[in-house]
Amino acid sequence: MISCLIPIFFLGIYSFLLTQSETKKREQEKIEFIFASEKKQLKLINHKMEAILDLLEFFIIHSKKEKSNQNEFGDLIEGMMERVVVDNKEVENIFYGDRNGNFSFKGTRNIMSNGYDPRSRPWYRGAIEKGEGYHITDVYRFPRGKSGITIAKTVFFQGEMLGVVGVDLNFSDYQLKMSRLSIGKTGKMFIIDKKGSIVVDAGEKGVNDKNITLIKKYMGSKFKGKNSYLDEIVKGKKTLIIDIDTSNGGKYFRLEPVLELGLIMVGGTYKKELKELPLRIIKVGLIVSLTGMIISLLIINSFSKKLNIQLRKLSIIIEGISNGNYSKDLKKILMYISKDSELNVITKEVKNIQKNVKVREEKLKEIARIDSLTGVYNRQSLTSFLEQEIIKNEMFQSVFSVIMFDLDDFKKINDIYGHVFGDFVLKEVGLILTEETSKADKICRYGGEEFLIILPNTNGVDAFRVGERLRKKIEKREFLKNKNKVKLTISGGVVEYKEGMSTEGLIEVVDKLLYEAKKSGKNKISH
Repeated sequence: MISCLIPIFFLGIYSFLLTQSETKKREQEKIEFIFASEKKQLKLINHKMEAILDLLEFFIIHSKKEKSNQNEFGDLIEGMMERVVVDNKEVENIFYGDRNGNFSFKGTRNIMSNGYDPRSRPWYRGAIEKGEGYHITDVYRFPRGKSGITIAKTVFFQGEMLGVVGVDLNFSDYQLKMSRLSIGKTGKMFIIDKKGSIVVDAGEKGVNDKNITLIKKYMGSKFKGKNSYLDEIVKGKKTLIIDIDTSNGGKYFRLEPVLELGLIMVGGTYKKELKELPLRIIKVGLIVSLTGMIISLLIINSFSKKLNIQLRKLSIIIEGISNGNYSKDLKKILMYISKDSELNVITKEVKNIQKNVKVREEKLKEIARIDSLTGVYNRQSLTSFLEQEIIKNEMFQSVFSVIMFDLDDFKKINDIYGHVFGDFVLKEVGLILTEETSKADKICRYGGEEFLIILPNTNGVDAFRVGERLRKKIEKREFLKNKNKVKLTISGGVVEYKEGMSTEGLIEVVDKLLYEAKKSGKNKISH
């Protein structure tokens, strides 16, 4: 009887060791999921703030265009700013400072005083220095213990700098949500800026200050350049995982950059907390195995049946983890595995887990937004961009237009000079489009030699001018490589989005205009 129990004992230990390994992986996957979810939330907040600034910029530019209605636009801007503060918990203040030192403001605190000049403020100077795009300041301390950052953007009209718009973004509401999350048993997450100042602290007061001190001490020797190691983490755009030994045991930290906001998300806990669950499973497994041995000495047949059931249940649990399904019919699973031995079932499911993880990793790598040949956005990105602009139109009545064009007689280039030279021409066209459009415009390769450009805050007339400029630029260009030299023209269509259009309907309209340009002699832009 004892000899019968030996393989059963080792089989129990083997099963629980396998479970320990997979449980560790699941704990890591849980941490990765938490970080991914929180990064997504911060990105959504950032995109929302950028949309608000774009809308404020839109009103300011149109007030400049409509000089006769400046008072009306001024009231509209004031009302829009007040509505933003009321409707958005994240917005502490929203403001606009022009180049003459005038300042408009709505928010929860009065930052204006006698002699206040926005042009001397860090947010104003930083946005001017950056030029186009969004400037993000270091962490601010607001009243009532709030902390946050300022996002600012320079307003240009016809090449002339009008001023700077900005929002003070506070994280108090987000901090409350983050405080409900934990890393391990007691570890909490927090967010710091590139200088190491805490922006969001979801842990107990003072604990994460000590964690920052630990991280700085550990990392100080690794980055000795002019920039801080936190700058290096943001520039590297990669997650950093470090282990630090302390008097109370080893600590695990995960540092992940939030590139859109220039912040770093940090989570940490004692390493022993991450091991507690697997160790508990091991202990339970050993106790179960030993208890089973004692029972088997008395009733060997009964023990074998019970062990068989436990092993099959364990296999079902592992299979459920692998497939993400925890509610399969137990009887059907038992019927399905009844012909297999217990050890083979467990081994097979563990291998399936490893295989599924690899497949998921490969799928993530395949997801890309950029067209590999031309360097512009691909068609998958196009749909997403159009949907975003349509949502902005519905929410804020902002205007946008699209340009679709096709390289004339491109098939002849491939036939005469070969596809390698044809690919070179497509790359050069993508480079010209990138250089000749603003950073706010989205250039996408629609397919083959067709391109589509999305122009936010641009009406149909202005979009036609952009299309004409691109057409003339490409027409004048000589495409040279090795001994091949080619001149090229394009034909295109321009359409301004109208309320109620779908993405498919918008593309269908601009495609018809492109066809008209082709049909009427090519080298034209129809609108």
